[in-house]
Amino acid sequence: MKQFYTTLICVFLAVLLGGSLFAAEYQVKQAGTGDFAGIQDAIDVAQDGDTIIVQPGTYYENIHFQGKNIVLTSTDIWDRYVVEATVIDGQQLASVVTFAGTEDETCELSGFTITNGFAEYGGGICGGEWPDGPYTYTAASIANCIVTANVATRWGGGFFGCGGRIVNCAITYNEAHTDEPDQQSFGGGIFCHGCSPTIEMCLIKRNSADDSGGGIKLSYSDARVIDSAIIENEGGGISFGLSSPFISNCTISGNSGKGIVAWYSSGLIERCTISSNKVYASSGAGVYFTEGSTTTLSECVISKNNPGGITASFASPLIVGCEVKDNTDGPGIVCHGDGPGPTVRDCQITGNSNASSGGGGLRMFGGEVFNCLIAGNSAGQGGGIYCYNLSGTVRNCTIYGNTARSGGAIFCHSQNSAVVANLILWGNSSGVGFDPNSSINITYSCVEGGFEGEGNISADPLLTTGPYGDYYLSCLDAGQGADSPCIDAGSDTADSLGVSAYYTTRTDAVPDSGIADMGYHQPLGKPSIFCWINDPAYFYRGSLLRCSLFAQSEGPDAVVDVYVGFVLPDGSVLSLVNSGFVEGVSPWLAGIFLPSGFSFGPEVIFELQIPDNIVPGQYLFAAALTSPDAFSPISFSAVEFEIG
Repeated sequence: MKQFYTTLICVFLAVLLGGSLFAAEYQVKQAGTGDFAGIQDAIDVAQDGDTIIVQPGTYYENIHFQGKNIVLTSTDIWDRYVVEATVIDGQQLASVVTFAGTEDETCELSGFTITNGFAEYGGGICGGEWPDGPYTYTAASIANCIVTANVATRWGGGFFGCGGRIVNCAITYNEAHTDEPDQQSFGGGIFCHGCSPTIEMCLIKRNSADDSGGGIKLSYSDARVIDSAIIENEGGGISFGLSSPFISNCTISGNSGKGIVAWYSSGLIERCTISSNKVYASSGAGVYFTEGSTTTLSECVISKNNPGGITASFASPLIVGCEVKDNTDGPGIVCHGDGPGPTVRDCQITGNSNASSGGGGLRMFGGEVFNCLIAGNSAGQGGGIYCYNLSGTVRNCTIYGNTARSGGAIFCHSQNSAVVANLILWGNSSGVGFDPNSSINITYSCVEGGFEGEGNISADPLLTTGPYGDYYLSCLDAGQGADSPCIDAGSDTADSLGVSAYYTTRTDAVPDSGIADMGYHQPLGKPSIFCWINDPAYFYRGSLLRCSLFAQSEGPDAVVDVYVGFVLPDGSVLSLVNSGFVEGVSPWLAGIFLPSGFSFGPEVIFELQIPDNIVPGQYLFAAALTSPDAFSPISFSAVEFEIG
């Protein structure tokens, strides 16, 4: 009797939880020696929790998961030859694989070659019944698949609307192409609209799209793209709009079209190599930020793109710790348009060439350039920097060995009101050049040949070779024969200028202190924090605001205070604390120990439904790490948005 009740309870729980008591396993063999000869026949019978194992062969089918949380797999998902030999061929009749859009993460598709699909949305794999369905997308995991030679006439040649994990897949030779003149086609490899998959360890190669996103197109998406290669796609590498993705440790290379395009977007791109992308249009073949984007680009290498490396057009990205080098036919970094412009910090901008125009290293109309090495660049005017009515800040930079017909170091066009200080301008083909009626105010800088301004000097800076290059300052205490005149010659203290504790100009890596040294400071590695929101531009009352954080520590062990909050239109501050929000500046987490190598996120730390009675205006979401003892900023990140 006891055994009867135990069995009855198990059956009741199985029914209550929506699953079957005993999961079934079905074999699909074309020869008819298995349970089924066709894949769809097996799916039709399967229930949640069941597994379908498909033997090698070519199955001419267009299969539909029907919302079932099942596992559909080949006989060995890790054997390349088995995956290549287990083919689902869509015969150009429809999507090869279609999901209902209601499947959860327990649903799996793995170990197949998926090819020859043809559909309006998702030629290879369609993640939901969009646009005719309920606008929901599958959370199924898709792993170890080859998705190749599929066509979508609108969006998503390889994938459309898949919101789960896409892992270790080869996504190749797919197309998003239309013959209709009033339509656009996006996302040759992958298109995500309103869903946020994790795309990990994937090869996304030689896909094409008529308009943008030859490799990947994201719209209203918080997707994660990790450890993947997006290469040789037609129509660019990755394009995202109204999105906040996390793109990490990826190679975006050899694409015909811009490597990355971001518009009205935030998010974080970190530790990526963005190289050898080519576009027959405006500069910024590596990365193009436009239309209010506040995306962060961190510790990336942007090289050998044509024309130019990075463009910020009517955008305010944060570009930090990047190498921007050897880009051709355009500046390493160019910014134009209204607004505050980009913030470029701790970057090395070297070997870029722009023979036909102004700005080899940078072409600046606005923004902040802080603690950058700008060396070995060339241009028609302004080998290092071309300033056009610049109203931003250029500070603590070494501008060395740049060449131009005029203004080897800096060329000035129009009246530049920028704060330009603590520079070393040396070894350039010429110093500062001007158009008629142009001006710039440079102070506390070492300028070869001299330049009138408070605190300026013209003595040899005595640059020397150190652990990471040739631009350290000679220092007796570090073992060199003389002290550079640039030591302790800056405009303010190292602490107030933000070049203390985690920065050095010395070969023995002693941090700068006291009065700041002039020129570029080598970052020593420190804790850093980045924040972003789901839409950086404009929110309506009642909409959902998602706030994300990513933090890491690359230097020695550290103890920090963490601040997160909002700056309101009237200048007041709301700080996040354990109990919610409080007025004023208060730490969210105090005295937090960050060991070397620590990382957090990216994670959505909170969501807010914007109340109907909120005051409209410009808001700022900000995060900072500070030293607990002196409230000294270590790392700061912010994104501006408007509530109407």
